[in-house]
Parts: sequence; structure tokens; C-alpha cells
Amino acid sequence: MKTKIYTYNFTSNYGALLQAFELGNYIRSITDSEVNFSNYHPIRFRYYEFLRPMVTKKPRKFFGHLKKNYKILNWRIKNKKYLNFLPSNNLDKDEYSIYGSDEIWNFLNPYYGFSEYFFGKDDNKKKIAYAVSIGKATYEDLDNAQKDKIRNHLKKFYSISVRDDNTANFINRLIGINPEIVVDPTLLSSSHIFNNDNFIFKKDFILVYGSNFTTDEQKKIIEFSKKKKLDIVSVGYFNSWILNNELGLNPSEFFEYIKKSKFVFTSMFHGIILSIKSNTNFWYTLDPIRKYKVRYIISKFNLNKRLILEMDKHDERINFDKINPLLKDWVYKSQIFLRNAFNLKK
Repeated sequence: MKTKIYTYNFTSNYGALLQAFELGNYIRSITDSEVNFSNYHPIRFRYYEFLRPMVTKKPRKFFGHLKKNYKILNWRIKNKKYLNFLPSNNLDKDEYSIYGSDEIWNFLNPYYGFSEYFFGKDDNKKKIAYAVSIGKATYEDLDNAQKDKIRNHLKKFYSISVRDDNTANFINRLIGINPEIVVDPTLLSSSHIFNNDNFIFKKDFILVYGSNFTTDEQKKIIEFSKKKKLDIVSVGYFNSWILNNELGLNPSEFFEYIKKSKFVFTSMFHGIILSIKSNTNFWYTLDPIRKYKVRYIISKFNLNKRLILEMDKHDERINFDKINPLLKDWVYKSQIFLRNAFNLKK
């Protein structure tokens, strides 16, 4: 049996890479199938992922992103058995098609807009959607012609699950079903890509992941670091207000930074998800382009008090003893969704 995954796997975004390959790893483990990834990624998308960040007059930023691209490429080569590409039009007759996860159904995506490809156009195989999101888009953002096209594509899916309640509502209004909201693939299991214990840190530190922090939030983070006498390290994105920007990491090293940090400050969805996975205390800011999926995961685990600007009012530690049982149950239900989608015994 062959399974092809349609998602953002050719990217410089750590969360997107980890979720793509962990989904492939989990599907392989339960189905014993050959898992491949679609190689379709719009040119504009690739440019903004790999080249645009290096268009800068700041040498540290340029060389940091150059090193990041190099490290990601080497990481992909090292894990090539998980990155088996097929031409996007090469579909085996026994193949399942998995769409997701990520915002592949975000028809307001600035890189390619409305793409029927990610809704399964011309794909007549057994289609399954896992943890798909429409991002900040809403049902009202579509015109009638687009609604009809998407509705027709979605009706041909064998099984649909989503990442957040905004996307669930979107699906319900289009085709009248209530899709299951499942965990991010990085939470489905923990393969070798999450284990890099040889990565040694000489000093304790605070981690910053993201770039959309207001001036007041930046001040809060700096004050907190001084209070705790901890250095601040920014990963994945260049922040000029932080002295130590570690951009040249591969995805496994990135997760090791989250796991080993004393606190995480993030504007990113996967900054939150991976902090929960590793039981690392975190604070977050609500980035408007990620508001729906972030709000859902924050509400799911009752973490509404973790906003950066409100950190002085609340306990700096998260009670993971309450969160972990809820997460375990949600992971189990998400695994059952996939097993049922592949018609496997529970």
C-alpha cells in the first residue's frame, strides 16, 4: 500500500517540517505502508520560505538564515527515508491521499491564494484530511463560486478532521458535517527526530520563538530575563532586540532548545504545541494570522492566563499534571481517527 501526504513539507518552518514528517512516521507505523510526500509547492511560497529572509542588510541575519537553510537541507538528507518524494501526478492505484496538516485550506494564503489542488482536485483516491486548517480565513471570505468548488471537493473526502473550531465551523457550513478536531501530528508520537540528547547547553536560558512581539511585550520579556538572571535566545527568527539569535538550527535541534529552555516566549502555534509536548513553561502573544488555531489550543487546556502582558498577575509555572491526562486522551482519540480512516482495528 502507498500513502501520499499533501502538506507543506518543503519549507524552512520548523513546526511545519516536524508535523509533516511525524504524521508520515505515525502513518507508516500503523499501516506499514510506503509514505510519500507531494512535491507541489508554489514558487512564490518557496521564495518567501527560503530566500526572502536573506534579503537584508544585516550580516548576522543573512548568514543566520543561510546556515538555517543548510542545516535543514542536511537534516532532510539524514532523514531521507522519511522524505520519499514522488512526482505530484504519480498516483498508485492502491494509494491513500492524506491532506494535512497545516493551513493548506487557507484560501487567503498570501503566497498562492485559493488553490483547488490542496482540496483534492483531480485526485480520485481515498482522501483523508488530518488536522487541516483554514487559518485566519472564514466562511464569509468566500464567494459563491468558490464555495461551490470547495463543497464539491470536500464531499469526495472519505474522512475529515481539522485543527481548530474555526475550520470545523467552516466545514459544517459547507457540507453539514461536524469534523473531529484532532491533535497536531507532533503530538501523535515521538520518533527519533524529537530525540537529540547529545545537544549540550552550557547555560540556562529563556527561549523566544517568533517575531511578532509588541514593544511592551519585548520589555516584559527582557525584565523577566533580568529578574531570573537568564540569557535570552531567539530561534527560527531574527529579533534585533535580542543579542543571541540562533537561526542556524535543524528541526530536531530546534525542539531540543524548547525542551531544555527554562521558559518559552512565543507568537507561534508550534511554539505552544511543542512547549506542551515537552512540559516547558511558556508565555504567548496572540498573532492575528494564527488567532483561531492558537485560541483553540489555549482554550482546550485552559491556558488563557499565559499571555505575555499578563504574566505579572499569574503563576509563572504551568500545572502540567492537569494538562497531561487531557492531552493523553486527546492523542488517543486522534490516533483512533486515523486508524478508523485506514479501516484498521482499534
